[in-house]
Amino acid sequence: MELRNAETKITGLFLAIQGLLYGSFLALDFTGGSVRLSTRIKYTVIILCFFYTILNHKSIYKKKQLCLRIAFIFTLIADYFLLLQDHHYFYGVLSFLFAQQTYGIKLDLEELPDNTAEKRNLTLRILCRIAIQLTIAGGIGVLLDYTGIVMDRLLFVSLFYFISFLTNIYRSLGIARKYPKNRSNLLFAIGMVLFLLCDLNVGLYNLSDFIPLTAKLDKMIYSFSSIFMWVFYAPSQVLIALSIRDYRQNA
Repeated sequence: MELRNAETKITGLFLAIQGLLYGSFLALDFTGGSVRLSTRIKYTVIILCFFYTILNHKSIYKKKQLCLRIAFIFTLIADYFLLLQDHHYFYGVLSFLFAQQTYGIKLDLEELPDNTAEKRNLTLRILCRIAIQLTIAGGIGVLLDYTGIVMDRLLFVSLFYFISFLTNIYRSLGIARKYPKNRSNLLFAIGMVLFLLCDLNVGLYNLSDFIPLTAKLDKMIYSFSSIFMWVFYAPSQVLIALSIRDYRQNA
C-alpha cells in the first residue's frame, strides 16, 4: 500500500511538471518565442517520460514494462536526431521503427493469454508479424516506384515504420476494448492515437516535398503543422509512459 501511495504521488508530480513544460513550449511556439528553448523543453518532456517508466512500478508484468522502457530509449534516440539535431532523418525514423516494433512485442504479450503454450511460439509470432509488415511496405514501395516516386532508404524505412505503427494502433484499440477494466491498455491506446495525429501533422509539414503547393498555402500548412505535431506528440508520450502502471491493483 505504501508503494502504491508513493507511486500515485510521483505520478501526480510527473503530470504537474509535464503540464508546466507543455504549457511553456506551446506558449513559445504560438507567440513566436525562442525555437531553441522550445526544442530543449520538448526533449525534456520525452526524457521525463523515460525516467518515469524506469521507476519501480509495482506489477507482475515485467516483460511488458521492459518493452515500454526499451521503446522510450529508441524514442529518445529518434528525437535526438529529428528534434535536437534536425539531421540524419534516416536514423531518426529507423529509431522510431524500432520503438514501434518494441511496442508490437508488448502487444503480442498482451494478446497472448498468461501461462499458455502459445507463449512458447512468441518469437515465431514476432518474426511472422515483421515479415508481413515488410511485405506490405515493399509492395507499397513497388507501387510508388512505378508511379515515378524515387524509393530511397529513408522512404522505405518510413513506409515500414508507418505500417508497423498502424498495426500497433489497430491492435492496441482492440486490446483496450477486450479488457475495458484495465486502464493501462486504454491509456496506451489513446496515446497511440494521439501519436498518429502527430504523424499526420508531420506528413503535412513535409507535404511540399511531394506535392507542388503555392507559397501561401505551403506557409499556412507549415505554420499549422509545425505547432500541432507537438500539441499531439507530447501528451501521446505522457499517456504511453503512464500506461506502465498496473491500474488493476486499484480496483
